[in-house]
Amino acid sequence: MRSLRATRIRLRLEKARPRRRPDPVHGAPNLTIEVATRSIDDRDRGIRDGLSNRFRVEEYWMVNTDAESIEVQARMEGRLAEPRAAGGS
Repeated sequence: MRSLRATRIRLRLEKARPRRRPDPVHGAPNLTIEVATRSIDDRDRGIRDGLSNRFRVEEYWMVNTDAESIEVQARMEGRLAEPRAAGGS
């Protein structure tokens, strides 16, 4: 008959150290510029407007290369205003 030998196992658990980034970015940008090469539908606008308002982006520009247009939205009374066409030459 074989005898069983008790074995002790020690585990040492350590918390992982958080990684440090050299220059972390905090908060949202003051200006966001999106360049689109296709038509922007209402669903895309809703998602973008929601995120821009949530993170309090001050001004948002949408450059639509297909339509050769630029729409600008600026924060007014706590929310981004309706888009307006940017003036051109």
